[in-house]
Amino acid sequence: RLLCLSRNLTFDRAWDTILRLDGELSDRAITANQPLSDFVRQLPELAHYGTVPHHTQQAVDLIQQEIQRVVFELPLGFQQLIFHPMGVGETSSSPISGPIDRLLIVSPFVSDDALKRLGKLGRRNVLISRPESLAPLQPDALGQFDQLFQLSPGADPEDDDTDADSEVSELAPLVGLHAKLYVADAGKITRIWTGSANATQAAFFSNVEFLVEMVGPKATFGIDTLLAEPKDNEVNLRSLLEPFRPPAEPEPVLVDEWVELAEAVQRQVLTWQLRAVVSPLDDSDQYRLELSGQDQRTINIPPDIQVSCYPLNNPNLAVPLSNPVTPVITFEPMTCVALTSFIAFELCSQGGKRRLGSFVMNVPVEGMPENRRQQILRSLLSDKNQVLRLLMFLLADTKADARELAQAMGIAGATMIAVDGRSSSDTAHLPQFPLFEALIKSLNRNPAQLDRINSLVKDLRQFPEDETMLPDNFEEIWEPI
Repeated sequence: RLLCLSRNLTFDRAWDTILRLDGELSDRAITANQPLSDFVRQLPELAHYGTVPHHTQQAVDLIQQEIQRVVFELPLGFQQLIFHPMGVGETSSSPISGPIDRLLIVSPFVSDDALKRLGKLGRRNVLISRPESLAPLQPDALGQFDQLFQLSPGADPEDDDTDADSEVSELAPLVGLHAKLYVADAGKITRIWTGSANATQAAFFSNVEFLVEMVGPKATFGIDTLLAEPKDNEVNLRSLLEPFRPPAEPEPVLVDEWVELAEAVQRQVLTWQLRAVVSPLDDSDQYRLELSGQDQRTINIPPDIQVSCYPLNNPNLAVPLSNPVTPVITFEPMTCVALTSFIAFELCSQGGKRRLGSFVMNVPVEGMPENRRQQILRSLLSDKNQVLRLLMFLLADTKADARELAQAMGIAGATMIAVDGRSSSDTAHLPQFPLFEALIKSLNRNPAQLDRINSLVKDLRQFPEDETMLPDNFEEIWEPI
């Protein structure tokens, strides 16, 4: 089964498209599947630092080999399927090409250059997008389309009655447009492309995207059929739309030259393959963190951009990057607890007058102190009282239980029922919480929950005996469990 989605892997409740293709594994190679197989094969190269775990690589290899031999069932009424990977290998041309009489575009994000290029392919074209995406477009881009649509209020309901704390319901209304769809009429044939690509130049010539093209009869799948007026109370695509009327003057474009420069720097940094090495400073309990690019690649920073980087929890150690960037960036001194693999980058206009953006990278680190985990625990859990609090949250069954515990934390005078059944004087201000019963309940209903407890216990046992952080009498009930 192949799912080709315009939807991201999020819980957003936008209008999207999903194409589902089912098929059977055969004993022969299917030529039409080769682009899909090649795309899957190249995906591990896009992973962080270009590597994936061995078992993941094995799964990818199996999938890409078998996909070559899958006979996919054509969606009802269609005559042909064509797979279009974009942004990998040598693919650089737009898949939306060939003879086109009329073009329909559905895209949440659009750009002037892409719409002018696509609009020239047909006549009497139709564009459906978000009003905030349509408003900044230039007249010559909008002039390529005879009809402009946006979602009507009925298709984009308000959320005033939605409980913010409730789980997202399967029946919750869809809000906002996120679908990507291209429909081209040519003679008696209609071609439909759906997938991840927006109607922007970046999507077609820079990003990694994927589209699936389906070919079928115009009478069944053509633009006029897709936009047919609804009959009676019928709900179809046209019933979800209303015309968009461009403003008298185009709104200013949000993405300006500054932001483009900042994004160019960010792309360079992301390809730098950064790594970090930790080393102790002489005669102290502090450390040095050295950041470098794996392949010693230099980054050229535009003169109008100022870039600094720092360990995420240590902004006071920020280092401005020179142009070109030095091979090794050093942060010191750092405590064991402050050491981190998360490196933050701040981008500003020269002189720091305008903040242009920021991002964080999680880089591989070598040389972390062996006792760092215990030291972090010691800094976070200063006494047995806090350990009990942590145990309570780890044993909470649901988010609601955790919220109740958090609220109860503020109740003055509440007491903790210790593991031996007596109230403990050093656990004042904690709600009544039967630790033993909670552990037994987890053992019965959710044993995997105890793995987190076991990991914490192992770490706390590493502390010196006179500094033990485990609650009194805890070992007596934990060992049998």
